[in-house]
Amino acid sequence: MAKSVLDVYVNDKIHRFTGPKDWNSLTRKELLLWCGLGRQYLEVDQVLQIAAYSFYRIPKSVFRHFKAGEDLALADQMKWLLDNKLTNNLIGRIRIGWKVYYGPANRLSNLTIGEYRRADLFHQMYIKTGKKDYLLGLAATLFREKGGNAVDDVRCELTENGVSNRAKFFKWALHPTLLKAIQLFYEGCRADIVRRFPVVFQAPEGEGKPTESISDLEDTILAYSGGKLGNFEETNRNNVYIFFSHLKQKIEEYNRNKK
Repeated sequence: MAKSVLDVYVNDKIHRFTGPKDWNSLTRKELLLWCGLGRQYLEVDQVLQIAAYSFYRIPKSVFRHFKAGEDLALADQMKWLLDNKLTNNLIGRIRIGWKVYYGPANRLSNLTIGEYRRADLFHQMYIKTGKKDYLLGLAATLFREKGGNAVDDVRCELTENGVSNRAKFFKWALHPTLLKAIQLFYEGCRADIVRRFPVVFQAPEGEGKPTESISDLEDTILAYSGGKLGNFEETNRNNVYIFFSHLKQKIEEYNRNKK
């Protein structure tokens, strides 16, 4: 895994440290540290400085020799943390007592469009209301017990009762820092999907900026059911990237024919 190199000069001697260069070169421990810092009431520069000292493992014996402004320069080097581009599942799996919950693949690449729709509804509701219950629903959708039959997914099938039961369990068993890490992972993947399929997510002509209303993919899934993706239930089980690729082709085809 590629790392960023930091050289610090103290008394004409070079001290070399290595740390993460972007979101996907973070370790699980570093991600959780960043999420923990984000829950503190600190200024942005303070959070970035602490992250830099921790990620590069700069000892106090070196830090105390920093000259005025060098700590701010170090914080400036960590500003990539302010633009979430996390797409690797650094959390992996969650063990709570004897129970183990497995997360999705990197980039959410093994999610179905039905799973993505449910996860995105929870995410949007959390962003709009700030209520923890919706964040717990997101975590319960993405992280599940083993039991699936899919080649690329060990997680059990997604069901209404399963999400509800896991969310109730996570409410008292899941640490808030880990819950925040799950949110960042989902947000990073969601932003990456939007970047990959801009034509799918752009507002239709004649419409202004997106409103604060909750966007549900159910009507879109229903509209593109019945073709090669199968009926509504079968379409729901299509891979999220296959579905958006199909949707992209249909939109581009429509735009070409409209000219």
